[in-house]
Amino acid sequence: MSEREDLDDEYETEHDKRRRQLSLKDPVHSVSLRDFTINKLSACQQIYGQGTFETMMETVDVEIVQQMQQFVK
Repeated sequence: MSEREDLDDEYETEHDKRRRQLSLKDPVHSVSLRDFTINKLSACQQIYGQGTFETMMETVDVEIVQQMQQFVK
């Protein structure tokens, strides 16, 4: 460890340690948003079927659909 890290550890409170541990476990910091989105869209397709999924997607704003398509590429 560097000297700076040692100093940071000295001044880190128990509360700071708990917060850091919680943030490491938080899905926001550990799950890829792209992978999550792809998985949820695939799950919707499987649950509702291709036809119903396509019908639902037709109700989504065109720009949003285009942005989602670019995002998951």
